[in-house]
Amino acid sequence: MIGISSIRIWEILDDKNLFEELRKYAEEQYACENIEFIYALKNYKTMTNNNRKDYAIKIYETFVEEDAPYALGCVTLENRKRVEDTLHLYQATLFDEIEQCVILDVRISILPGFINSIQSNNNNDNSSLCDRNDENDTNNGQNTKSFGIFDCLSVKN
Repeated sequence: MIGISSIRIWEILDDKNLFEELRKYAEEQYACENIEFIYALKNYKTMTNNNRKDYAIKIYETFVEEDAPYALGCVTLENRKRVEDTLHLYQATLFDEIEQCVILDVRISILPGFINSIQSNNNNDNSSLCDRNDENDTNNGQNTKSFGIFDCLSVKN
């Protein structure tokens, strides 16, 4: 069980129930693009170079590109230019600089309120989000990871 007071963003992403709760909380705070970007990147980094091409382009178009539908607030012109210049390489580290900025933003602006909301829920409910069973998502017998606004690209494990 994860201790709520010492929870880290990666522990939340690795726990299906906590991630869903964080996503819901971020949507309520109008900040879901940060969470979706981190999760998309987590999946992107586990892919082989051959599988990254379409996914890298989709991440760029969805979150990084100027006027992207879910533009990240911390993307600077310099960040964007570096990604544009190396997008064709599809490296696992392609979005690292932006990722660090987004993680910092989540740690400062989303995570404290989220942890408080979990603690409040746990005080009002005997069950803990961390105690619930985690079931695998399946699609025709294959494990897949799917995430909110980015559902158009399910990632096969």
